Amino acid sequence: MTPLRGGSSPSPFFTGERLAARPVRARSLLGLLGGWGLLLALAGFAPAVEEPPGAAGGSPLTATELLSSIVSDVHKVVTTHATKALRDAASRLAATADSPGGGEAPGGPPRRDSRDNDPSHPLSPGAREILAAIRHDPPPESIIRETHYWRSNEQAHEVWAEHIDGLGGAYVGVGADQNYVLAGWARPSLMILMDFDMGIVNLHRLYHAAFVLAPTPADFMAVWRGPPEVLLAKAESLYPHERQAELRYASRAATWRVRQQLGRVRARHLSLKIASILTDEAQYAHVRDLWLNGRITAVRGDLTGPHTMLDIAVALDKLGIPLNTLYLSNAEQYFSFGSGYRRNIAALPFGERGCLLRTAHTKHYDQPSDEPFYHFSMQSGANARMWMLYGYPKRFWQLYKYRTPTATTGLSEIRLLPPSPGEPRIIPETLPSGEESALLRARLLQPLLPDFDELRCGVRGD
Repeated sequence: MTPLRGGSSPSPFFTGERLAARPVRARSLLGLLGGWGLLLALAGFAPAVEEPPGAAGGSPLTATELLSSIVSDVHKVVTTHATKALRDAASRLAATADSPGGGEAPGGPPRRDSRDNDPSHPLSPGAREILAAIRHDPPPESIIRETHYWRSNEQAHEVWAEHIDGLGGAYVGVGADQNYVLAGWARPSLMILMDFDMGIVNLHRLYHAAFVLAPTPADFMAVWRGPPEVLLAKAESLYPHERQAELRYASRAATWRVRQQLGRVRARHLSLKIASILTDEAQYAHVRDLWLNGRITAVRGDLTGPHTMLDIAVALDKLGIPLNTLYLSNAEQYFSFGSGYRRNIAALPFGERGCLLRTAHTKHYDQPSDEPFYHFSMQSGANARMWMLYGYPKRFWQLYKYRTPTATTGLSEIRLLPPSPGEPRIIPETLPSGEESALLRARLLQPLLPDFDELRCGVRGD
């Protein structure tokens, strides 16, 4: 008998070997097969059922032959239609992954507004609902070193500036102030800020208030230097239903630190003659407009968690906005690359020029000028997906072994593909379920191997 799956034979019970000597009338058997056909027809994909061997003329049929026929027919139906469904989902993904404003949402009518990828326009009500549906991951048992990172201790973010310049699309990032600097260079149409520390999520609500109050970079600096009560009152008015005590705590703990941080970053960029949101009116206006137009949201999320990252992928699929900048800071140093993390990165709808940005707090790799702690690295979104699907790295340093130095001291890029890729190593139990996740499953189950050896950040694969 033909094996059911994976090369293993079915159990004796299902082969009917115990009943092999019991002939069954063909008419009864055809009635049973007709029942299977009816069920399949109700499901919408009944095939033409051939008469089983020995059924003609009412000759008897053994249970073994009957059940073999049933298994064969059902296997054909399921395989054919599952493959077709995945191919259809993959085709929709290819048609919509990097073409803003077109296509339709998975499992439903079109939900996209053609202006949702235009940062100069307010985000449509439908798009805001999609962002609001992004779930928070469960709170962590503890935060790293029991410390709130109210400000970044990475200094040389400008090494990425030319590589992410004008990428547009969506921006997803962890951490605090550095996200706004990076967004000034990337000029996204949408920002999703996440951190597993709810204190940082509340800090972004204070940033929201500051951007609303300050029309220029100079005003922005002045707001943070001014009375904290003014900034807090504005934040409370913007988020009246949030836990006000937590917002007040963030204000007390973070305001003076943010004031110092912004002063240092601005001085660095002025000395290096680098345009940023703190020194350039146009960049500042772009990021401010994102807040004013409802294009920035902040959520408590865990990069390895079950909800936030997958919900972000679903939301971007629905909106038709490709992910072009993903900033991870050095978060990868604090966890292993388990199945959940690899699934979450591989599920993201990176655009053709999408970039993943990461840092490593280590002395084993070189640092940029005046950067005491961190090595900076980048990787194309397509390359990151390939590594998560095929490379099976367990820790961040296993990726760094494949880094390529760039012309900028302290900056490397992971360009090489995983050695000897085989089948995707995504665990089926970790796949998202539900009709809305069809594109995610297609992206995870049917990735395409490129016909070239390198994938570079900010450079189209073709």
